[in-house]
Amino acid sequence: MKTIHLAIMIIPVCVVILSIVSNPITTISAIFHVKSNSNEKSFPYAYGDCFPGCGQPEENFPPASVGNRTIDLAIKLYSNSTMSDDTHYIWFRFFDKNTNQTIRHVSFFITITKQDQTLFRELLHTHTGILNTKVISITGPKWNVTADHEPILDGWVPYNDDAPIVVQAPLFNDSNSTYHLNVQVFSIDRDNNIIDSTDNPYSVPNFDLSFGMKDQNRTIILSSVRPLPIKTGYFQLVTGSSPVNGYLWLGEKLFVQTVAENISPRWQNFTYITEVFDNRGRVEGIQWHNLQLNPGQSDTLSNSWTPHRQGNYTIDSFVWGNFTDNPVPIANSLKTSVEVRR
Repeated sequence: MKTIHLAIMIIPVCVVILSIVSNPITTISAIFHVKSNSNEKSFPYAYGDCFPGCGQPEENFPPASVGNRTIDLAIKLYSNSTMSDDTHYIWFRFFDKNTNQTIRHVSFFITITKQDQTLFRELLHTHTGILNTKVISITGPKWNVTADHEPILDGWVPYNDDAPIVVQAPLFNDSNSTYHLNVQVFSIDRDNNIIDSTDNPYSVPNFDLSFGMKDQNRTIILSSVRPLPIKTGYFQLVTGSSPVNGYLWLGEKLFVQTVAENISPRWQNFTYITEVFDNRGRVEGIQWHNLQLNPGQSDTLSNSWTPHRQGNYTIDSFVWGNFTDNPVPIANSLKTSVEVRR
């Protein structure tokens, strides 16, 4: 993962370069409180009020990179019987799972959809790492934001750190629908420290959550890693219609197969690659195929190789996305060995 560094020139000129190396495995922790009952703690929701933690003294972080931190996101969705039915709050906190320290200066894209219809998508920013949004449900198709602008990336930012960003959007007004929320981190630690996903989009902290208003009066805590989008099954070596049991004969065509499933919510275009190496590490054969899988779809991937020399061989298979332009692994690699007899 690379970082793009933006610098503002002053006199004298000072450029600070920060590097970010992100752990590709990220975790989301989400807590929802909808329609609080009398047994739950009551929070004030007036403009300028803050949720637990937002009034704590500021933490002093040195110039830092993601490094070996695990970026977690805590989300709380609140509505309360003392509030209007069309008013809800979404509270965000970005923090390091290992130390529980809040991560400051985070810009992130938030997208909320319902049945492939985009209900809200904006770039938001928090200087403190904690952000509250006040959501007023409307019936119109377009959303509106009332807040200040962060001067570097032009994301929405509260007028002050304790105030919420006010959003008017067609959200949370349908008790029978399931909403999907996606948060993708855009910058971290410094307002101008942008995460570039060109090298590997799966290294960018990215959080997905599906929820519905049926979750009211419950507290939901989610903790999960972000999996690779393609899940592969066990390796199978086949000659003709028969599985290979440790060896095959010289000149016998071998099929290297595995079952792949698209477990991501998005369509995937990828390349299935198989390489064969002899016992000296020299490449004896390579083959690949381009494939496509819709969300939830699975298929058998198959490449072939015909041995022309006896010996022991290692077979590696990979699933890569965007193979021609900028290949990145989107599934775990597979490896096995086979003997070729005369």
